[in-house]
Amino acid sequence: MCSGSCPYGESLDFTPRMLVLMSNFGEVRFTDTIWLCSSCYLCTFRCPSRIKITDEVLPKIREIALEREVPEELSRTLMNIMRYGNPFGLPQRERVGWVKELEFEVPFLEDVKRTDVLFIPGCYGSYHSRCREVTKTIARLFRMMDLDFAVLKGERCIGDHCRLLGEFGLFEELAAKNVKLLNRYEFNKIVTPDAHAFNSLKNEYPKFGLSANVLHHSQFFAENIENFEFDKLDYKVTYHDPCFIGRWNGDFQSSRIILERIGVELVEMKRNRENALCCGGGGGGIWLDSLVRSKVKERLSERRVREAYELGVDVIVTSCILDIPMFEDAIKVLNLDVRVMDISEIMMEALR
Repeated sequence: MCSGSCPYGESLDFTPRMLVLMSNFGEVRFTDTIWLCSSCYLCTFRCPSRIKITDEVLPKIREIALEREVPEELSRTLMNIMRYGNPFGLPQRERVGWVKELEFEVPFLEDVKRTDVLFIPGCYGSYHSRCREVTKTIARLFRMMDLDFAVLKGERCIGDHCRLLGEFGLFEELAAKNVKLLNRYEFNKIVTPDAHAFNSLKNEYPKFGLSANVLHHSQFFAENIENFEFDKLDYKVTYHDPCFIGRWNGDFQSSRIILERIGVELVEMKRNRENALCCGGGGGGIWLDSLVRSKVKERLSERRVREAYELGVDVIVTSCILDIPMFEDAIKVLNLDVRVMDISEIMMEALR
């Protein structure tokens, strides 16, 4: 497998490029560093043999590894998802608590039965305090568009991380329950700010009976950009390509279309588009911070924000909701003076 395909480099005793296709996966040597793979798809993208290492080989190896010793953080999080339907172990009723923090009513699809846009914030967009700010910003932008949209009370974790960690049984259970719920109602499209939820809803959920037009929120706003009038922001920004929007789903343009329309000065990082460095949060990485810190000198998120900061930018713009806490934590650790904004947040700030 091609050299330099793992963003963690050569410092680990496991990297995706060391995997070999074997008829007996039980022969693979296991170490706890197998959990560090963030499923960023870089090894798959660069593989000259076009082997889908990330979505075919790695989850099967991790499935075997789940039968052995599992990192405590991961075990606890997966148990929370199984019991409560979210990685935080919080009550289901709190999933839509952000709705009460808005200055207008957001309808629930269970009540109205049909809508144009079904808005699915995902677990982090529903429960994480910083990510909820992004969720509310998107809802406000929908409101400004006079959009017919609704949310679900009964949404559970979409489960993309579970699938990539080899927890196929849990993923299938989540997908089946979510699809059963979704198929009760009528809607024209699903919009989500969670790149991982977007990936599963678009590419995996059809296997469980979902037939829907699924859009990431950056795609939706890029398609409807003419509905907004912006004042030019005097910002120098760089854009981080989320792995599950870019390499996994081939969209490198939607957020750049929005930034061009706003009129900010966009400076590209050296590693961008297909070669963008991962934030480190994918494939369950967002739940394994202590394991990552014990194995590597610098987290991927720290390396990424340092790369951005060295460009002299005011703002790091991203469009995956998981990048926000990953990057803001890294900025605190490195004591850097730079902001992180979701594409929806910079839109809101530029609106006339």
